[in-house]
Amino acid sequence: MQQTADASLLALLKGTLRKSLGELPHVAVLEGTEEKNLGKGGRPAFVVDGNVLQLDERQAGSFLETSCEVKVLIARWPSRSVILWTSAGAAVQGGKREQDRENARRDCLEASAGQLADSLVGYFKSQGG
Repeated sequence: MQQTADASLLALLKGTLRKSLGELPHVAVLEGTEEKNLGKGGRPAFVVDGNVLQLDERQAGSFLETSCEVKVLIARWPSRSVILWTSAGAAVQGGKREQDRENARRDCLEASAGQLADSLVGYFKSQGG
């Protein structure tokens, strides 16, 4: 059954990316006014924005399996020229109660975003970010 990612799940995605990439001085996970502080001092700056492409639940025996896929855009700042699109996905088993389903969706998105962030750290460091 196809699910939609509400604002709280999108915030979770960006929050997970922010937590993982926040140590890098010239990288901002896109959220409002932070962009204006990027690129000062002549060093390259990058903006990260992401979205949930897929969020599904299906019966897997006595459990529900939640699968998700997230896609992330990397752009140079201030030109906003896209330099990279990347995606990752995960699957999590959980119970059928609503709270279990919510936890599975969160766990799935956190795992996918964490996987992407881990691979992006090396990329940004190689680009001077």
